[in-house]
Amino acid sequence: MSSDRTGDMSKSIKGECKMSERELQGRTIELARLCGYYVYHTHDSRRSEPGFPDMIAVHESRPVAIVAEFKSETGKLTKGCTDQRGRYHPGQADWLRRWHDISTNPESRIYTRLWRPGHTDEIEDMLTQGGR
Repeated sequence: MSSDRTGDMSKSIKGECKMSERELQGRTIELARLCGYYVYHTHDSRRSEPGFPDMIAVHESRPVAIVAEFKSETGKLTKGCTDQRGRYHPGQADWLRRWHDISTNPESRIYTRLWRPGHTDEIEDMLTQGGR
């Protein structure tokens, strides 16, 4: 890691596949903040829009935004559903697909990821290198 803020490598999350979704999320949020990202995470999602991604992070000085959903190695994304009134409620898969559509626009600098414990190398690389 190159930033002064990151300190020693004890904050590294690379190569750790056997961690829970909660631990992965907590450690990733901590690292993102150390790397200069403003991070949003809903702590109690029961009264929030279903399916919205777990983390939104924007870098304080670079034009980089990251949208991430965290799952365990075997965790599944939720799917959307239609309620009794016919209103569609997007699931995690819907939200990530739309964020991905935006992020693949050549003019966009928004990165959309589904992160699992096996992706710790990618997580650390993205956060420390600013999405490059």
